[in-house]
Amino acid sequence: MHPDKASGPDGMTAFFYQKAWATVKADLVLLVNSFLRNGDFDKRLNVTNICLIPKVDKPTRMTELRPISLCNVEVLIAHFRKAERLKLLTGIKVLTASPAISHLLFVDDSLFFCRATKEQCEVVLDILKKYEWVYGQQINFQKFSFQFGHTVDSNLREELKGVLGITNLGGMGSYLGIPESLGGAKTKIFSFVQDKLQARASGWPARLLSKGGKEVMIKYVATAVPTFVMSCFRLPKTVTRKLTSAISNFWWSSSGQSRGLHWVAWDKPCNGKDAGGLGFRCLDDYNTALLAKQLRCLITVPESFFARFFKGRYYRLSDPLDPIKSYSSSYGWRSFCSLSG
Repeated sequence: MHPDKASGPDGMTAFFYQKAWATVKADLVLLVNSFLRNGDFDKRLNVTNICLIPKVDKPTRMTELRPISLCNVEVLIAHFRKAERLKLLTGIKVLTASPAISHLLFVDDSLFFCRATKEQCEVVLDILKKYEWVYGQQINFQKFSFQFGHTVDSNLREELKGVLGITNLGGMGSYLGIPESLGGAKTKIFSFVQDKLQARASGWPARLLSKGGKEVMIKYVATAVPTFVMSCFRLPKTVTRKLTSAISNFWWSSSGQSRGLHWVAWDKPCNGKDAGGLGFRCLDDYNTALLAKQLRCLITVPESFFARFFKGRYYRLSDPLDPIKSYSSSYGWRSFCSLSG
């Protein structure tokens, strides 16, 4: 968790726990273990702030706002962990050596994984019902959808739909703004990044901004649009060229309606100010730096779930920096491998 995000009613953010962990560790571990072992739960842990997140650009009604509970410690995770410890849930594994995954949670995007059995589906449903009771929030199952493995029998699929009361079939399309499936031409898949940046840039009043204003918009807004995607995947050169073109057109255009006259090649403004440039980021180099940061986490934090997952799949008996050939590797892993290529 980011150190300065999602503060509780007492004003304490994750930064406090990160810096004072040596002091509060024993008490906090005792609190969590008392819940996992005995079911003891202090009601004050449910006291939280409610944040209203708009579903549309300019909300005018309460139905256009989504209430989000900003909890520092997610009780839902504790329930899933307990179910895994009691062998009620097994989650899924990509390989025997990889850790099992039973849930992925981020704000209002939630993914739950279990075996396609009536018993495990009932466990998931029971956890969600308990979550409703504890938080006083009703889960909208109409927004849920199933994603079955290709070996699951059609009769079993219908039975599990009845168990959970979910009729929608298929994934969410995207998770955290990234497409669920990355099969096919990568230039076409990642074109949404270009569309997003183009839509953002077209709304900026270029003719009303000074060069200083444009510099701020490019450095702190335009470059931030593809940051999350580039932290996970290597964007094709075609996509980064189009992103760079959109940014350079905004910089050189005087009216916002035309590309303007480009007085120098874009690599010149991307130089540091001490070298006569403006310090704009080269997107290809920025992409490499973000992927290198993730690769560094694989090396320096080997006990993390992120590292254990990749290690079990790709470099079980070696090092992530070694030139490893893997059959049918994911595009995420191939993006990491491109750093040494």
